Amino acid sequence: MPLLACGTSSIGEGTILPVDGGRLTLNVGGTLRWYEIASGLYIGGKLTVWKLQEETMAEWLPELGPARRRVLADEVTDDLRRVIVSGEIQAGERLREGELAAQMNVSRGPVHEALLRLEQEGLVVLERHRGAHVAILSLEDREHIYSVRRALDQVAVEYACRNGTDEDFDRTAAVLRDFTRASKSARTPAAAAEWDIRFHDSIYLAAHNEPLYRAWEVLRSQIHIFLTTRMALRPDYNESWEPDHRRLLELVRQRNTNEGLKLIRAHVQAGYERIITEPYGDDDSAG
Repeated sequence: MPLLACGTSSIGEGTILPVDGGRLTLNVGGTLRWYEIASGLYIGGKLTVWKLQEETMAEWLPELGPARRRVLADEVTDDLRRVIVSGEIQAGERLREGELAAQMNVSRGPVHEALLRLEQEGLVVLERHRGAHVAILSLEDREHIYSVRRALDQVAVEYACRNGTDEDFDRTAAVLRDFTRASKSARTPAAAAEWDIRFHDSIYLAAHNEPLYRAWEVLRSQIHIFLTTRMALRPDYNESWEPDHRRLLELVRQRNTNEGLKLIRAHVQAGYERIITEPYGDDDSAG
């Protein structure tokens, strides 16, 4: 994208209007377009824009209705995800939009959007004319999910070794610290699963690879549900979880890619072997 200088009369067919709050408005062929200024500097009293990101008006005017509905849909999605992952709503159970909306004291719109998002995460199945139900993950599903996780986790460790910062590693260490400071009674399987997801999420963030993190986000909820409801954690997780994960963090912090990859492969394989021995949902679906 060519450099744009505020104060010039035009750029090709686009006329520049004043910058407002870090955003630039262009009149292109009679159509207003809004751009967020991602970076820039002043030269000769004029702001020279280095990078622009096009956005719609609704993305930066929070007083408009659609923005508020998106926030509400986020909350509904989080609440539904929590009760599915925790097992409060069982695999195969019907999810009726009207009932959920009434229970959560919201309209059906945010519930519908939440179900669409959870379908993308693999937690919900939407069927035409039949509605939604919580996904039942078969043995084959679990094999597929862990085959993808095996690949993604290795890329995450490789990139975290390469790109991770001290701030990233401190954030990851804080998860371990929270676990060790918690009382034994607070380290329930559900809480331990949450710590496990937070730790690995932090490794993915340390990789600084946006497409990789988006792929992990799609998989994360399904991994979480395995950890929470099927106890993919080791039976002695109270003693083993923190040292195992601390070793992985040490290797990543040391930029020891080879040993880090060996450890994450063994880590994922051990988790896979535990989840394939546990039935999930209907017995027939487990193979």
